[in-house]
Amino acid sequence: MGIKIHDVILKILPTLQSLEENPTAILKRIAHKKAYTPFDSSNTTENYDKSYTIPIIYSEQPEIVTSGNNITTQKKMYIYIHEKDLPEDFGEIRLDDRIIFRGVRYKPVSIRNMFGLWEVKVEKV
Repeated sequence: MGIKIHDVILKILPTLQSLEENPTAILKRIAHKKAYTPFDSSNTTENYDKSYTIPIIYSEQPEIVTSGNNITTQKKMYIYIHEKDLPEDFGEIRLDDRIIFRGVRYKPVSIRNMFGLWEVKVEKV
């Protein structure tokens, strides 16, 4: 049998986490979502019912941003979470979840699952 990518990820994940001193993040989720109305001012606060502390791997990477005739680079934060580290009742990561890492609150901008590893591009809230 050949080597599977999922097995390689399982093998290198603990090493990567130990290199970064075993970082953890708090993952928050709204359990009961109410309908959003843009004219209702009471929707401005976010109340999260579920909170989990999970091990992660993070990476800050430069990204090219263009606007008009200007081309600049900005640092973008990526957080990687192994699907086995997510709680059973959590399911998958959603755009309305929030991630608190090193005291900074982030919201997911793009999410993909690659071979059992969630890649979450986040921005500060």
